[in-house]
Amino acid sequence: MTMFLDDDTRDFLMSGVSIMLASRNAQLIPSIARAKGCNVVPGASPRLRLFISAIQAGDLLDDVRSSRMISATFSVPSTHRTLQFKGTDASIQSLQVDERALIDRYVEQFISAIGPLGFSAEFTRAFFASPPDEVVIEFTPSEGFQQTPGPAAGARLT
Repeated sequence: MTMFLDDDTRDFLMSGVSIMLASRNAQLIPSIARAKGCNVVPGASPRLRLFISAIQAGDLLDDVRSSRMISATFSVPSTHRTLQFKGTDASIQSLQVDERALIDRYVEQFISAIGPLGFSAEFTRAFFASPPDEVVIEFTPSEGFQQTPGPAAGARLT
């Protein structure tokens, strides 16, 4: 099943939301990493391109290479509005030259999102700091879920 991503959802995924990625190995041991942004590739089957530091996400990258399974959770820190997407066709790809600007924009948006919660810009930049080693995990969302706390949490997206 392919997920349809409307404009509101696409804009949400590409904003300054918190993005956590998860996978697992053959022994079902989970791995996680924080993404540094997302790009939605439009089309009949939209794909998500998530940017991560290779050195900070070694276990996750190994697990994605072997299982091709990924879960991406997008959450607004101030409101906890949360969406989760899963895929079974994840692959590791090189960061495209123009995607560096998307990472920079994402970090600035995240600074704006968590600044009112008491986090300084310096803290947030240090939080996302890494060598310039970013890679991309790309996948087609096959399942999506509303995960905002409340009565609709866990509801499937269509």
